[in-house]
Amino acid sequence: MTLWLATAALLIVLTLGYGFGYRFAETSWPLYFGLWSLTLLPIFLAMIASQVPDKNSSRRLAWPAWLAPSAPALMFCVTVYFWLPSSRALPVVIAIITATCALLYSRRYSAALALPLVGNVLLALVLIASSTLQRSEADMLPVIIDANNYLLNGSDPYIQSYGGSYFYYLPLQWLVFFPAAFWNFDPRIENFVFLIAATAVALWLAYRRQISEPALTMLLCLIVSRIGMEMILRGQVWPYWLLILGFGLALLHERFTIATIVAGMLIAAQQPALLIVALFGLYVLVHFGWRKAVFLGAIGLATYLVIMGPWLWHRPALINELYVVVQQRIAADHALQPVYDQREISLLNLLQATGLGWLRSPFQLAFVAAGALAIVARGRRMTTAHLLCVIGTVFVGCISLNVQVFKYYYYPGLFCLALGLSAALPDRSAYRAAQRPPGAGGRMNPGAVARSSLAL
Repeated sequence: MTLWLATAALLIVLTLGYGFGYRFAETSWPLYFGLWSLTLLPIFLAMIASQVPDKNSSRRLAWPAWLAPSAPALMFCVTVYFWLPSSRALPVVIAIITATCALLYSRRYSAALALPLVGNVLLALVLIASSTLQRSEADMLPVIIDANNYLLNGSDPYIQSYGGSYFYYLPLQWLVFFPAAFWNFDPRIENFVFLIAATAVALWLAYRRQISEPALTMLLCLIVSRIGMEMILRGQVWPYWLLILGFGLALLHERFTIATIVAGMLIAAQQPALLIVALFGLYVLVHFGWRKAVFLGAIGLATYLVIMGPWLWHRPALINELYVVVQQRIAADHALQPVYDQREISLLNLLQATGLGWLRSPFQLAFVAAGALAIVARGRRMTTAHLLCVIGTVFVGCISLNVQVFKYYYYPGLFCLALGLSAALPDRSAYRAAQRPPGAGGRMNPGAVARSSLAL
């Protein structure tokens, strides 16, 4: 129960303090702030409550069938409001609400579920087609294309100048966009493809009844959120998010070799993934012993070296620059502007506002230690779903104490929570019997423990 309460507390803080790094007009951002909070806070809390069984039985609280489609629809309305001109946004929002209500009234839940997802894909397509990538508005994608162009010209991207800023992206993060540089097309098209892939994964999970309604609701809200659209048009994290989803699904199905390969890719894509992979490695060691831990570790290391090897062979000091020096530079920049504005509230900002900023590092270590202790204490009783909950909680907590934080930084942890909460229950014999039915060969059957009421 402690894990659930900690997760609830973190999500409350993140939701109430919601903001984003890119600036909005003062007349606009309070409405988005309020809509996000009023939408996601009850969903997160209801998710957690729905996963806790009654003390006298293993049954979970009921989850209304209409909530999984309606919450993402409301979230998508917020996205539409911020990305379309006011004269067009209002009619579209009214149309979305009307269509969703009509579909829910007629109990066509599958169509209501697909509406915000399909609408989000179409909105992304329209916005990409009707705009150009502006370097002044998006500092990530243009720099990544510059790096790929340097590579095409036979130069090392890590020793080039990028307008006075340092280039700290790991190879997989920017090499994913190599096709856009090679064939000279808009890199946002690749983001659009990754959005379609994530949408397809969500629909597949719903169709195959692989996750529960609360988890599905949270996952869809993340996909159709304003941040998701922001990253389609200006960011580079959708490939990383897709890897996180793949990692989580592999764990839920206990495909540890696949999860290990994806883990090797994750730590070659973004530095914070080291935390995710470290907790996963500890779980493997505790759950299977050192022999299998070494075996899987070798697979993960080989995957990592396939991506990072050429760069490290050319310049071994690069690993120190990308994983250590970059953090020191960010901390130095943060010292010049120690507190972000209200729209970027984090646990660190709350600590600094109360004169307790010096607790940042101890609190981060406490989150990591608590996660490691949970894995060791439960031992082989810990399911992969519980592991994802631990990873998500620790990740969100540590990011909220980071010296640099924008709200899309939280998404990997929230994706892990969404997938983990879909099957995580206290260790009860009835639950474990459902999780590992006879004849299943010891492999997890998430569909047996997370039956959806959505008739897709």
